[in-house]
Amino acid sequence: MQKLTEAETAKLSLSAKPRSLPAQEPQPPGLYNNGMNEDRPNPTSITEGGPSGPTKRVASDGDTALAGDPDAVLTEEQRAALAFDVAWLGWRSEFRRRMVHEGVLKHPWRSVFEADMIFSLVAIRWLQGDPITLKELATHFQLFATEATVSRHVDDMEAAGTLRRVPDAKDRRRLRLVPTERLAEIGRSFLQARVDIARQHGFVFCPTEATEHVTKVLQVGIAPVGRRG
Repeated sequence: MQKLTEAETAKLSLSAKPRSLPAQEPQPPGLYNNGMNEDRPNPTSITEGGPSGPTKRVASDGDTALAGDPDAVLTEEQRAALAFDVAWLGWRSEFRRRMVHEGVLKHPWRSVFEADMIFSLVAIRWLQGDPITLKELATHFQLFATEATVSRHVDDMEAAGTLRRVPDAKDRRRLRLVPTERLAEIGRSFLQARVDIARQHGFVFCPTEATEHVTKVLQVGIAPVGRRG
């Protein structure tokens, strides 16, 4: 076998090294930045172009700025729903500050969305007579939080006295998440505020009318998102 020269050996060695990937810009903290970004697609706009060249967003008919009569954009009911959301965000922001001050939320930088989901899921499953487990709870966060992240939330909530891990009556190895009286007290205040703000914007709790509306929707089919009627 012919022996390679030192120059040829060095050339082969360089060509065999894997190419380094271009450095990625750090992502700001938020919904898509909690240690799982490599497994999750980033929300992007429709683009054109190839991997070797710059991409640009493809314009569509819906990209033009709104103009004209604002009343033609939303129905009166939809505008009321939007006003309700804005009012609720204001109340929710103040409520969160109070929860941090009272020690209910130990780490205020954690996602309020995740905390709200956990409290709601734990509460509704307890009300249904089937307390949720941590593993079941984590399945609701698969796209944006790991089971470890959810577990840390639960640890904080248990330390704050709002949740308890209780052994399953049929399987002592399985732990159920059960709300405490403290969470019930907070939940009553939280939900009553939503009810009051909804009423202020014209939304009234009426199970009979709601049932009739659902029946009608099922009969005629669900209209596409964005259609007014």
